[in-house]
Amino acid sequence: MSQNKFGRNYQLRVESTQKDTFFDITLPKTIEFSLTRHTLGSSNNCNIRVTNLGQKLRDNIRQDWSTFAALRRVQLNAGYGDNLPLIFSGFIQQAWSYREGVDFITNIDCNDGAVPAALSVIQGNEGTFPAGTPMKTVYETLISFLDATSLGLIGDSFIYTKDINGNITGNLQVLQKSKSYVGNVMQNLINISGQSFFIDNGLAYVLTNKEWNKVQGKAPIISVDSGLLSTPLLEIQTVTFDMIFEPSLKVGQLIQLQSELSPQLSNASLNASQTGPSDNYYKITSLRHKATISPAVCGDAITNVEFYAVNSPIGAPT
Repeated sequence: MSQNKFGRNYQLRVESTQKDTFFDITLPKTIEFSLTRHTLGSSNNCNIRVTNLGQKLRDNIRQDWSTFAALRRVQLNAGYGDNLPLIFSGFIQQAWSYREGVDFITNIDCNDGAVPAALSVIQGNEGTFPAGTPMKTVYETLISFLDATSLGLIGDSFIYTKDINGNITGNLQVLQKSKSYVGNVMQNLINISGQSFFIDNGLAYVLTNKEWNKVQGKAPIISVDSGLLSTPLLEIQTVTFDMIFEPSLKVGQLIQLQSELSPQLSNASLNASQTGPSDNYYKITSLRHKATISPAVCGDAITNVEFYAVNSPIGAPT
């Protein structure tokens, strides 16, 4: 996690109207972006505004909403200095330019996963699996039918059986009888996973509330030292807080929260964790980044994080 949050920087890559041709946009062009990523089955969305691109580039980026199925890719990396994690990867939904005072503004609306989900359909008997097929194979095969989407992670609870105590065993779950899946691919994945399927940055995940997207190293600590700005707000089961723009966070990963103004969030009674260290580990369910990156314009750069105070994973990563 970034500790020294100075020198905001970005790299925006946009696919041209000519397929597989990309434009890279960087400083000193001013960029404003607002994006949301979450663990829901619906799409992630991103709005990007870039100031004073040349006319040729503006014309090449333009896209009408009626041609959203063209699947022109957008990739936004942002951070500090040379450390620029990927914060959004998706497709142009609509893009246009207009004049605002003396400046030309190029506005790009993007989504992640919505178009492939809407267009991807199981063909013929490709969705038919005989009895004894491992569920791992079923999930991986169906995910392979999603356009422009790759496999992220499938949780163990969807792959292996459980013993009478609810613990994961090493035995594979298999279909007890033959099964055929037809129609929209994403809807089938949502149904068979019990609403646990989602797409983030072009990767497909199947995770319960007690499973997380494992990232390298220990779960980062969110505190004043790492950029915590607001008092975490607990509403029934949902906790939200703002922090200085933190591009390294990922949807579905674990974090630790340390807030002197909300000590109750360090109380294990709010957490389903039964083992591991006393500090609570929480799984990020939603990320919202909103920032201005410019050599000339001042602006905020904020990350809003949301998680559930219950349904945290049993145990903690080492």
